Amino acid sequence: MVASSMETKALMDANTAYCERHKVFQMFEGLMSRLVIERPDDPIGFLIGELQADRKPRVILGSFDTEVLAAQAEALRSAKGLVIVDANQVLSTIVASSVGDEAKAHLDKGEPIPDLLLVQALTQRLLSDECAQRGWVLLNFPQTLEQAQHLLAMGNLPTLVVHLDVPLEQTLARVTLRRYDPDDPTGAVAFHLERNPPSDPAVLARLKQRPEDSEGAVRAQVAAYEAAQRHVAPLLASLAFRVDASGDKLDVAARVARLLSAPPPSRAPRPAPAIALVGPPGSAAPALAARLCARFGTIAVSAHELLEEAVARRTPTGLKAKGYLESGAPAPDELICALVVDRLARDDCRRHGWVLEGFPTSAPQAAHLSERGVTVRDFLVVELPDEASLAELTGRRVDPENGKLYHLARMPPAVPAAVLARLAQHPRDTPDVARRRLAAWNAGKPGVVAHFSGLGCAHSFDGSMSADELFERLCPFVLRMDERHLVQ
Repeated sequence: MVASSMETKALMDANTAYCERHKVFQMFEGLMSRLVIERPDDPIGFLIGELQADRKPRVILGSFDTEVLAAQAEALRSAKGLVIVDANQVLSTIVASSVGDEAKAHLDKGEPIPDLLLVQALTQRLLSDECAQRGWVLLNFPQTLEQAQHLLAMGNLPTLVVHLDVPLEQTLARVTLRRYDPDDPTGAVAFHLERNPPSDPAVLARLKQRPEDSEGAVRAQVAAYEAAQRHVAPLLASLAFRVDASGDKLDVAARVARLLSAPPPSRAPRPAPAIALVGPPGSAAPALAARLCARFGTIAVSAHELLEEAVARRTPTGLKAKGYLESGAPAPDELICALVVDRLARDDCRRHGWVLEGFPTSAPQAAHLSERGVTVRDFLVVELPDEASLAELTGRRVDPENGKLYHLARMPPAVPAAVLARLAQHPRDTPDVARRRLAAWNAGKPGVVAHFSGLGCAHSFDGSMSADELFERLCPFVLRMDERHLVQ
């Protein structure tokens, strides 16, 4: 019975891997949506043509900051050749479309154009030859649940949804300082009290603020945008990412471009996530594992914490492990493997999936997991130079009175002298122990990476990137397995 179960599981994993590698479910999803929309007389011929077509990116880009939104849309157009589709512009030209007569009737009565009619006009644009050949980026749409439902029902399936996050104060500082000259009949010249104020004092004295640029109006627009996103988010959550857009626009554009090239979430039916995330001592792997699990609802499993828990509970395994923990030496494989396998077999890990942090770090450990029926579907390695790893470890300090952690290289300037004087270094972070820990990692790394590379599931990441950038790189691997809400 056990052998049969393991064979079934292995077959399911192999089938799933094939579907993901060749994007089988995404392909059929796209084919069926196009078939339903187009309703061709020759469906077989139509499907053959669709299979031969080169499908381009389809991006929904949103932000309450229209200046940031426009800049990033233009960056996507320049870098990827995508067609910018602005729902507001479609609305202004809707009378020229095939649904124009019905739209015009509503406009003539002073009525808003119904969502269904607006989405029909948008669909005509998104399915145009130009958008099909180049791909598209749709700005700030949909804004309601009904619009989102209509958009998807008409086959406008995005490949990526990006929300550009900008601090409200940053937007307020830019927008509320905009001014116009009421004596300029063309309104062609726009002023900003900080960035480009007029040189003529007389012009400066008569400048006016547009009502939509007032602080109250901006705050209301932001609140409306966020409220709309809360309604729309559930339908698009599996494709959605939030990107911090407060910095340099070229850096933001590079981060959005990386998301565009990341593997899309899989539609293949498969078990919950089964990820191993490792890195050298001092890397961000523990924090990243915790962040992934907090965002996606998967279970965080730390090999080191399992050992500490066993020691604290004074279990037989814990008594054996105590000396290793205190000395900083690696615990025997059979000891830690038993703890890990037992934890991964619990119901919460089986239901919600898991991210195993800090294990396995050698080929024998990886083989032991395999022998015990544990399948790691993605093995993620955070790379860090030896000198950076040692600097991180040996610079750590802890306040023995409250357990608060510090780092000498990143010490806040306001730390009181009394606190600074009592900070202590954990025995595991002393230079000698840190070097031994790093040596153990370097000794096991080639073998464990080779093991999972042979299975086609090893992926490496530059640990010198910011925590946010690393997190963005790792998210697609979780999304590919379990479509959970990313936008919160």
